[in-house]
Amino acid sequence: MLNMMLNSQQGRPINLRLPIQSKHITEGKLIGKGGFGSVYEYHHEGDRYAVKSIRKSTKEIGISDIINEIAMLRQMRHRGIINLIRVSEDKEFVHLFTELCQGGELFQRIIDRVSNNNTVDRTPCFNEHEAARIIHQVLDAVLYMHANDVVHRDIKPENILFVSNDRDSQIKIIDLGLARHHFDYDPPMTDYVGTSYYVAPEVIGGSYRKSCDLWSVGVVAYFILSGCPPFDGADDAEIFESILTSRYCVGIGRNGEKLSTVLSAMSMDFVVKLLEAEPGIRMCATSALKHPWMKYKGGLKHDFPF
Repeated sequence: MLNMMLNSQQGRPINLRLPIQSKHITEGKLIGKGGFGSVYEYHHEGDRYAVKSIRKSTKEIGISDIINEIAMLRQMRHRGIINLIRVSEDKEFVHLFTELCQGGELFQRIIDRVSNNNTVDRTPCFNEHEAARIIHQVLDAVLYMHANDVVHRDIKPENILFVSNDRDSQIKIIDLGLARHHFDYDPPMTDYVGTSYYVAPEVIGGSYRKSCDLWSVGVVAYFILSGCPPFDGADDAEIFESILTSRYCVGIGRNGEKLSTVLSAMSMDFVVKLLEAEPGIRMCATSALKHPWMKYKGGLKHDFPF
């Protein structure tokens, strides 16, 4: 039984109060779907949760993957990382109950901003204050994970949720299914994981460490500021070629405009230092949080209320 395997993991016991039947969960509002299963909004005794229902028999994910994600979520206790509340299972599914984030994905907010902006408007997708605030929160969570020797390995706008619909909402990093423990003395990781647009060149090369997460943050920062990804292609092979050859245009926005005309040199320097192809030179989370752009934008000091 998965319950026994979960309880054998180190750390605080998971609350396995039963029964909660799958049919009661799947009657809720569907808020996400993927190869792993589906995510539902679930109401129980006046509380609201997001429930990730993972089918045990899927080819895309095995029991060991489920246990890994649960173990990672149990270890993480940070305001910028989704909080696992409880776990339940039945014959077909494992259900992960987490806090409900009602503000949606960062990816959707970017798309909405791009769609709503006038095509001749030369302003960035998000203004620099908004962008810096989001990236500051992401980096703070990444720093926490790395300090606990955890590498996320799939940081992307779809895995960054807003707690509320407010423009200045707190964010939460989700989906630790690909996360792994990796210590400084461990040999490099070699398996290819992640999402093509956001993977670091060393991941494609098959030898990487924690710094791969910082590359992904750099891609997210570029996307937020410009409204388009820095690396593109007709398929994964073309995207990988762009990444490996550093064939991206820092300074070119979604409408082909030069971002240097609308963005500060400080913000562009921040992105360039995260999209450094050499992992040993790339900024770590600590250095990125100390970068001037995290504190200043156009000479104005940011006021982060968290």
